[in-house]
Amino acid sequence: MDTIQSRRQWPRLDTSRVAQARSVDPLLRVLSLRDLCAGGFAIETDCEILPGLERSFELQAATGLTIVARAIAVHCRMADMSGRSYISGWRFVDAGETAGDVQGLVDILSDELDLYRRND
Repeated sequence: MDTIQSRRQWPRLDTSRVAQARSVDPLLRVLSLRDLCAGGFAIETDCEILPGLERSFELQAATGLTIVARAIAVHCRMADMSGRSYISGWRFVDAGETAGDVQGLVDILSDELDLYRRND
């Protein structure tokens, strides 16, 4: 059986406490950045996202490090049965150009999460 975990190429960081995302397109409102890895990320929105949609995002760590990267939606599902929010998975499309920036952000967030856990 093919599961999401078996399709993932990189480990995901739960970034909901230490990072945020914003769509450069004002029509797409990001409620939260759920997780991030070198290949993509998951966000929560107040609308359903169609797979194949391409957008630019600004991803920011609590330290202030900010990158802008283009991504394509690969899946979307309701966050819960209320139908008020959706979780969508996005894959970076310009990974060759932004791979170093994304990996730098992933490394910083990993360090921040370690500090957060130790102080929790």
